[in-house]
Amino acid sequence: MKIILRKQYISYEPNEYEFCGEVTKERIKSDLENFPWEEQINLKDQLIGFHIPPAFNLEYKNKELTITGYHNGQFSVRYNHRAILLWQIEGNMFRMDEVFDLIDQFPILRPSQFKKILATKPTIEESLLSILVITLTNKKKKP
Repeated sequence: MKIILRKQYISYEPNEYEFCGEVTKERIKSDLENFPWEEQINLKDQLIGFHIPPAFNLEYKNKELTITGYHNGQFSVRYNHRAILLWQIEGNMFRMDEVFDLIDQFPILRPSQFKKILATKPTIEESLLSILVITLTNKKKKP
């Protein structure tokens, strides 16, 4: 079973990708694990203007899975089903091993099944709010 893979680096324009073609799930996992996530995130501070975060975009039939938002070894994942108009769900704070599981399940699960998996994680907004609260709480505790 082959999945179309596109990689997006931080210096790319919003719709610019490195097209890798149809690849196996094993190749996607290997590329994801060996991708320079830390280096790409650190580049963000050096670049001027708006930049898209690094991402892996997977496509299988009418489904898309975008893996991005690398922070502290965790990823954000967005699932989109093009046959269902504007149907999209995302989850945040997935570890690498969890992302590997999602890649394995991506081609075979129905949208409702995938939605249940992503719903077990906080959304990006919930995660950002919790990071903000933790940061503010820690600042108050310091002498």
